[in-house]
Amino acid sequence: MKRTLAKVVVAATVLAVAATSCSVKPAELRQRAIQAESEALHAFEHREPEAAERAASRAEAAATRLEEQAKSGLMSGAEVGTLLRETRAAACSARTYAQLADEERQSRERLARLKLKAYRGARATLCDYGFAGLAPAAEHFAGAGSNSLSSAEQQMAKLAWSVIKLVEDVPPTTNGAPDWGHVAADLRAWSKDPPPGLGMFLAAAFALNGLTDFALSELESVAPSSLSTTNARALYHLERSVLFAEHGWDRTAARELDQALQLTPAGWKGLGSTQAVALIHVWRAGAALQRKDLLGADREIAIAIKVWPDSPVMAFITGETMGANGEWAKAADSLEARAADTRQAWLAKRLAQRARELRDTQGTAPPLFSDPAFVMELGIHVLAKSASDLAATDWLEQFLVDAKAFGRRVTGQLPRDDGGG
Repeated sequence: MKRTLAKVVVAATVLAVAATSCSVKPAELRQRAIQAESEALHAFEHREPEAAERAASRAEAAATRLEEQAKSGLMSGAEVGTLLRETRAAACSARTYAQLADEERQSRERLARLKLKAYRGARATLCDYGFAGLAPAAEHFAGAGSNSLSSAEQQMAKLAWSVIKLVEDVPPTTNGAPDWGHVAADLRAWSKDPPPGLGMFLAAAFALNGLTDFALSELESVAPSSLSTTNARALYHLERSVLFAEHGWDRTAARELDQALQLTPAGWKGLGSTQAVALIHVWRAGAALQRKDLLGADREIAIAIKVWPDSPVMAFITGETMGANGEWAKAADSLEARAADTRQAWLAKRLAQRARELRDTQGTAPPLFSDPAFVMELGIHVLAKSASDLAATDWLEQFLVDAKAFGRRVTGQLPRDDGGG
């Protein structure tokens, strides 16, 4: 008797839920989800994370109710599958906008730190030291030519020319060679009033030296529409992608990487959306390893391998996983074997270096992906490797070298204890 009564109660409850769910027509539920998706996008664009979260919840509630109607068997017709698919897609999109809005909020809060305000106060001194400090080498080049310059001066002049090429669409030349007088004049002018492209260059310089908060501050000051070269605009979004990934803001990292791919010049089209997705999952795996979440790292690695099985970064993440699991000797062996097998000089060098670190510290070295400089360097190297012409590869590799060198040059002018990364 009791079992019969319980079955009646359950049946009545199911019918009540079904009746409630069916009180709203399927097409109306789809429209609710689509409207909520639009509201979530609007909230994201207007920096309203709470409103975006509410909209995403409404979209998900509509999708859940529609799924309940479908399971109840009370929905019929050929359009059922389409209604479910479109409603779920709207709910997923709304949730993405809510996550983007929340990550943007976290970024703003990070940038409001007092130490970054101290950096902004020191920026004028840094620019004067960094850019005007390169001008004498360029002036010496203009007056005496390269033969009379020391090796150090030649390196500074080369760096000065790289900075000019990053910012100016048509760098100043005379008979095909750099116009060193013009270069020096530009650098002195920029030390007082830096153009937008220099903010992007400074961001890379800081990130490649581990100063991610200062890098974020620089990128925040750059309007991508103000960058004059396609290379600079694509790198701007790549840098943002790496920095957001380093902070665990995955949705924004993926969005920025997608924008970088859309902007890349024709010569960079070797990096496609599949590789970009894999790179995001590699970054996520690295973050999981930092948290000692081996299962989470394994899941991310499995996705990355499936998407991009021959990725040049997979050796790093595999070795880091072994190291995090206490198998540091095995990890070092694996990294050294991969270093000997690759033809990419930068990859072989970095793999061998990491293997030595693991052996020297017997596995106690900090996780490689906890180093923001490595994450930034890796992203640019992967982009350079994917470039389909040598000129693009050379440009990207040189940018990496120059930004890193410039960062080493100016870090002594920064406020201490930035707490980056």
